[in-house]
Amino acid sequence: MLLSLVRRSLKSDLRCVSLRILLSALIIAVAAVSAVGFFTDRVSRAMQQQAGDLLAADVRIEASRAIAPSLQAKADALGLQSAAVISFPSVVLNADDESALVSVKAVSDNYPLRGALSLADVAATEDVTRRVPPAPGDIAVAPTLVHPLQLQAGDTLWVGNSELRVTATVAQEPDAGGGLFQMAPRLLMRVDDLATAGLLVEGSRARYALLLAGPPTALSAFQAWYDSEERLGLEWRDADNARPQIQRVLDQIQRFFGLAAMLAVLLSGAAIAMAVRQYAREQASAGAILRTLGASRKTVMAWMLVRLALLAGTALGLGLLLGLLAQTVLAGLLGAWFDLSLPAAGWAPFWSAAVVTVLTLIGFAALPLLRAGAAPVVGVLRQEYGDLGVSGRLTLAVALVAAALMMYLQAHSFLLVALVLAGLLAILLVFALAGGVLYRGMRWLTPRSWPVTRLVLRRRMDVTLLQLSTFGFAIMTMLLIGVVRGDILRAWEQDIPADAPDHFIVNIQPAQVDGVLDLLRERLNFEGALYPVSRGRLLAVNDEDAESRYAGDERARGMLDHEFNLSYADEPPRHNTVTRGEWWAPDEDVMAISAESGFAKRL
Repeated sequence: MLLSLVRRSLKSDLRCVSLRILLSALIIAVAAVSAVGFFTDRVSRAMQQQAGDLLAADVRIEASRAIAPSLQAKADALGLQSAAVISFPSVVLNADDESALVSVKAVSDNYPLRGALSLADVAATEDVTRRVPPAPGDIAVAPTLVHPLQLQAGDTLWVGNSELRVTATVAQEPDAGGGLFQMAPRLLMRVDDLATAGLLVEGSRARYALLLAGPPTALSAFQAWYDSEERLGLEWRDADNARPQIQRVLDQIQRFFGLAAMLAVLLSGAAIAMAVRQYAREQASAGAILRTLGASRKTVMAWMLVRLALLAGTALGLGLLLGLLAQTVLAGLLGAWFDLSLPAAGWAPFWSAAVVTVLTLIGFAALPLLRAGAAPVVGVLRQEYGDLGVSGRLTLAVALVAAALMMYLQAHSFLLVALVLAGLLAILLVFALAGGVLYRGMRWLTPRSWPVTRLVLRRRMDVTLLQLSTFGFAIMTMLLIGVVRGDILRAWEQDIPADAPDHFIVNIQPAQVDGVLDLLRERLNFEGALYPVSRGRLLAVNDEDAESRYAGDERARGMLDHEFNLSYADEPPRHNTVTRGEWWAPDEDVMAISAESGFAKRL
């Protein structure tokens, strides 16, 4: 009987205008949430994949000195894969004693742990993708090194005290980052050959890295042990901080779209709340007729629940389809901007969209509809609906709880949810007060000869206030999205000033300074100066050990683990501004430093 009732009511439901509005609003809510969910999930997966390529591992520990064997031993004990990488600048010689500056990368036999190493023959006729570096005694060089040194397969280069054979060119390496030394052509060799080459001595400027890969549980155990040990001078890099600049921009994009989806859900909920009043009255009449024909209250309630389930399923299916189409457009735009190839999304956005569908129906539609099925028959037949037995405060409370849960699913921030809900309640209060003032004004302005108008205004005051609040909230939402969008764009512009340098010249030798300056002034009207750069680490502040001073400050301790670029000058650089203190006089015999403002504030 129940299925027969549902089947017969489908045709009339499709003709119901209020149900169409309710369904459309629910589809929009699901589409907004699923589009953002699919998009952010694909971006997160892409960042995870690219992090592996950027690091050549799941985790990369770097230092400016040899990494303690205890880290390797702990990784082996936990069953993690590991590899070693040592990078440094050097000069190589060919058989004709022609030299070239290169960026040497010495790797162990199992490099890389993630990503692929693509090598080509020296003639560059074909690419050979392999996960192993050159054999001991062999090297692979960058293609840009082949012509200057007139290299062919089998030729040898002097690398320090060793004569190594050129067997391939480096077409692609997974962890080809943007370090200073990597501006020189790459030379890839084995760690085993470093000892005989004699390239690393006391004071050599090299970068050491320990690469790790393995199951998440083992990596988590290693990180817990790593955090509890002395790690001065070590830098931990994983998927979360592999590309902080791009990650920061993508986080802002995700938060913006999350906010937009959250507001779209609230707007859809408001539209559903408006449409469900009329639809509930229609269903109350239908339920009353069924009960007069002998249907029990349980049957009518089950009839309502099945139709709600059909409504939810239809909205979920159509909303997911629209969400997939929308995220495809977003993914295409992001791929064009950042040269990203996004992988397929997982199942999490589907479940998120399903939860939003259920919460939206429960919060904004279920209570009035279920009460409509249980409304007194006599009252309905007399068309005395009232509030269908539903407390307005209870309806508002259920709607706010559902809205809070949905917003938290999108924002993952209690503070943001609280602020949005507070703003929403403030808006409803403002428009309710405005509506009350408007109603009182209409009472005075409406002629007494219009008693019907005055009666309608009084009876429909709650509906009028709801509609007024909904339209006001819709206008505020569109304005808010526009303001937030502008703020994000301005923040990006402020992060990168219009005159920010984007070209750098490094490794200028003392004898080359005058020539380089003359060339820059002649070709580019360069008015700046060249700066000597060395590396150093903060050890003490006011004769107090830095480790002890900042023992309870994780951010400051993180800075102590890094080396800093040091330089010197008699006068402040023209693009810098002294914000506090005074610059020293050129002839002043004093040990003083000038620190970057952010660095000084953190310490």
